[in-house]
Amino acid sequence: MRYIVSYDIADNRTRRRIMKACESFGQRVQLSVFECSLTKEQYKNLVDRLDKERRFKIGPEDSIRIYPLCADCSNDVKVLGYKAQLLTEQASIVI
Repeated sequence: MRYIVSYDIADNRTRRRIMKACESFGQRVQLSVFECSLTKEQYKNLVDRLDKERRFKIGPEDSIRIYPLCADCSNDVKVLGYKAQLLTEQASIVI
């Protein structure tokens, strides 16, 4: 299944840790937004890692959001402008 992970973290060190975790599971599509195509086990691992990293130092206004995209929704994603191509379901991510 495909997921969108976004975060808004004020602390530079924590934000960098969250970014590194997201890079391990998906492709950056915006500065603080990643697209990830994950199995159920990979999804659980991602959530566990992000939860661990956010405990490092996260403020009351900070957040990490994970949005699931159904297959139909994934097919309807529109990209306007020049950026990296969206992941396809056939893409493999090695962790």
